[in-house]
Amino acid sequence: MLLQAKNYEKELFAEEIIMQFNTEIIPILEYLKRRLYNSDEYEVVIDLERLLTKIFSPVLESIAKRYPGLTNRETQIVSLILLGKSSKEIATILGVSKKAVEFHRYNIRKKLRLTNVRVSLQDHLIKDARY
Repeated sequence: MLLQAKNYEKELFAEEIIMQFNTEIIPILEYLKRRLYNSDEYEVVIDLERLLTKIFSPVLESIAKRYPGLTNRETQIVSLILLGKSSKEIATILGVSKKAVEFHRYNIRKKLRLTNVRVSLQDHLIKDARY
């Protein structure tokens, strides 16, 4: 019972971190990216965003445990979807094409059996994380 409560507490903490990151840090990074788009500092903001993604690796481990059939890349993409990132933003952060991200999103939907369901992948992941 105590172990179950501890695991639940960890999941809530991870969800809280994701929510704070999404509501407090991401808007600042997005503002900086828009403001610095055509300058040398733009790459610094992109690097910062990549670094913050790495910092959230415990969250990635939690996602990997929840969805064991996902590849490492799909797990990264799930974490960024949970942060509210679009396919274009995910592509920039991971240094891949938008088509590659869309391919992985489709595979994630297949693995979660959401291909014929009209539900936002982000909404599904957030609801699933709460249970």
